[in-house]
Amino acid sequence: MKYKYIGKEKVEEKEYIKFSIENDGKIAKEIYYVDTQNKIMSKSESYINTWSSTELDSITSYTYSYNTVTDEDVTKFDISNYSEYERKEF
Repeated sequence: MKYKYIGKEKVEEKEYIKFSIENDGKIAKEIYYVDTQNKIMSKSESYINTWSSTELDSITSYTYSYNTVTDEDVTKFDISNYSEYERKEF
């Protein structure tokens, strides 16, 4: 595997750092876009080798969501407000 810094690119008023990871297998190269302001991965592009060239295979866009916990949330904790969590007792 080879890692390569590609540079900075501005897309729709956002600045991204681009880097790639290359290998010799079926997936020839992955290019990643990191949002410089929020310091998060925004998207990746996957390229595959064909008989005659390297072609774009897929694009993955990433979204993030954050829950903010306050002191009040901790002191007034109610498990029914967190349906996605499963309670386990040991």
